[in-house]
Amino acid sequence: AKTLGARLVFTSRSPRLRWKAFRVSWLRLLDEHWIVFPQFVTGGLSSFERLKVRLTPNYVVRHLDTLFTPSNPDERGPWLAAHGLRERGYTVFVPGGRGEAHAGAVDPTSLFIAAADEYARTTAQTSVVLTGRAQPVRPAGASERLLLLPRVRPEDVQHLLAGAARVVCNGGTTMIHALAHGQEIVCAPLATDQARRIRRAARLGVVVAADPDAGAIARAAAELVADPARGSAMRRQAADLGLVNGVDEAVAALQRLARAAYATYSLQEA
Repeated sequence: AKTLGARLVFTSRSPRLRWKAFRVSWLRLLDEHWIVFPQFVTGGLSSFERLKVRLTPNYVVRHLDTLFTPSNPDERGPWLAAHGLRERGYTVFVPGGRGEAHAGAVDPTSLFIAAADEYARTTAQTSVVLTGRAQPVRPAGASERLLLLPRVRPEDVQHLLAGAARVVCNGGTTMIHALAHGQEIVCAPLATDQARRIRRAARLGVVVAADPDAGAIARAAAELVADPARGSAMRRQAADLGLVNGVDEAVAALQRLARAAYATYSLQEA
């Protein structure tokens, strides 16, 4: 593909993928490397990485805080209303992933459903769980304020995050999306790489960390309901971070690369 004039972009979120993109063989192949996560998570370029970039002038590195389909308010309102929700009238629980149980491991969706149910009973607030399941099963005796949603489109996930009063999630991509939406957030680590990320965000005052236990998660979220000033402070701190959805920059970069690829192909055809 490269010899035919294609332009190649590689995105990385984990250290392992980032390491791959800075290998010498990949430096010669890639046109752009997008590091997608805020720098408080990924850190800036190391001295060795900066040296490699200087020695490979055609290799472009972009730091993008996050990438997601923006939530259009004109579309968000009707979508929420269709699910019986109103803006700032619910707390959304997002365990992440596809939401299906994994053998031999704690099922994140079941954990978040239990936390959301306890939270709804404690606070009398509407709690919405994005289960990721095709047909979520409602627990027997669950609170009437507990709403379980099946799998939805990625853009609908952003409607839920943008319109919520607060977000409860893991320490993965959803946490960064919620920060970009300026939300108050409770985070519980559900994967090995998330605990350190959550600690860093908690030190910045932009999330509340909770142990991966239903009771601990529910209590942390309920404490935000009882302390509106704390939630407001979190939103201000998140705004001060200046996190930006990089989708516009990404689209513009792809358009430039596509024009360059087309120009190269046209010359070869001529």
